[in-house]
Amino acid sequence: MKKRLTGILLILCIALTLLPIAVFAAPGDPKASANDRYAGNYLNLDASDNADDNKTNTADDNKTASGAVTVTESAEAEEAEINNKGGILTITGMPVTKYDAAMNAKWQEISYSKKKPLDLNYKINKKYTYKKYEEFILNLAKYDYVTVYNMGKTVKGRSIYNIEIFNPADDTDSSEVRTIMINAGTHGNETMGPHAALKMAEDFIKRVQKDQTLQEYLKSVMITILPCLNPDGRELVYANNNLLKKSNALGIDINRAFPSINAGCLRIGNANLIEVGAIEGDAYYPGKYLGSAKEVAIAMKWLNHYVINKNAQVFLDLHQMGNGIYYEKPFSTDSHKLKQKNFYNYLKGILRTKGSPVYGELFDSTVYGFDGKGGTITDYAYGVAMGLHYSSQYGRQAVLIDDRELILLDMDSLNDYADYIYPVNANFVYATIEMTDNSKYKGFSSLALNAQLAHYNKQNYNNLLMNLIKWTLDH
Repeated sequence: MKKRLTGILLILCIALTLLPIAVFAAPGDPKASANDRYAGNYLNLDASDNADDNKTNTADDNKTASGAVTVTESAEAEEAEINNKGGILTITGMPVTKYDAAMNAKWQEISYSKKKPLDLNYKINKKYTYKKYEEFILNLAKYDYVTVYNMGKTVKGRSIYNIEIFNPADDTDSSEVRTIMINAGTHGNETMGPHAALKMAEDFIKRVQKDQTLQEYLKSVMITILPCLNPDGRELVYANNNLLKKSNALGIDINRAFPSINAGCLRIGNANLIEVGAIEGDAYYPGKYLGSAKEVAIAMKWLNHYVINKNAQVFLDLHQMGNGIYYEKPFSTDSHKLKQKNFYNYLKGILRTKGSPVYGELFDSTVYGFDGKGGTITDYAYGVAMGLHYSSQYGRQAVLIDDRELILLDMDSLNDYADYIYPVNANFVYATIEMTDNSKYKGFSSLALNAQLAHYNKQNYNNLLMNLIKWTLDH
């Protein structure tokens, strides 16, 4: 009896020893179930989260925003001929309940039908609190051809706004309308973006009131500007001039928290970058799960609305680290890379005045998308434009092939499955503009604000919207 008990214990010990090997061998096994191919349960959150965030991936949760049910059965996944290259997901995906809530969020239109606009003049080189910054935004709602929306609030109760500029005629064909999108203020310490976005919006709107040519252009071209995505982060920098503070009030780097196809993808053999933070406040910390930051959910709805429903052709994301332009995703299709190169060449020509420097090309690492560092706003926007499917199974974008969902770890690039990608607008182009190159331009010091004003004028930002309209009409 004693020997039999000893034998049973020995077998149990061996089984427990082999269990971790089975778990971590799964990512390289194309026959494993879709949930097991990557380490982690991406819809089970920590017990510290709210109860509705802590649900497992039930049948109801597997429904996408459109009501379709995604594949979760291992038997079906075993039949899929998936080109799995191996890897892990470093962050939990966005639960479908949170995705649906983001997509169904309501915007509040700001209306001042009986009030005339004040003759305000936003000054880039003047220090404003966000409350004062809001006054300039709300005043724009009083002008003709302008609609301002309050798209939602941060955890600190600050509103995030969308300035829409459009002049639809009675006979305007909505399918022919093209949209230009500009986002700024994703990182709290990069203060020039919100200054530039609001200044160019105000100047352009005032010009439109008297310029009949612009009024005519705006019958077929819509402009939407999100002037400050991270007002909480902005105010933290305003209060203490912490030039290292990129994150929101919860310590989340908004620009690593979008549920894009490459978000948190770490290919076997690539080292997880030290700079990808694991706790609140770390550089590049994406939150407990993708899309957990309110700012991210708000921006997702904004992007989906205009890219899908309003035929967005151009998306600019204004940042402040590098004095150049990011315009290409290493994992994108070859055909789209060519469009992006043409757009960069146009941007570098219009963002300068005589004698000013040209914005150079900035490139992500060649392993970007497989280094655990993805999930930016342009990653997500590109995926939306390419028609990528939101997977409730993975909580991020995926390529949908019949009943299979493939994320970036299943391929070398989107070129591998280009025949299964159906863009919602094939002419969509994007760029991340790193407006300046060193810390003297950051924050709210007099030195920084005066330097920002000089750079704004030198690089011809006052004519950016007009030049983007020309690109849009030509393409």
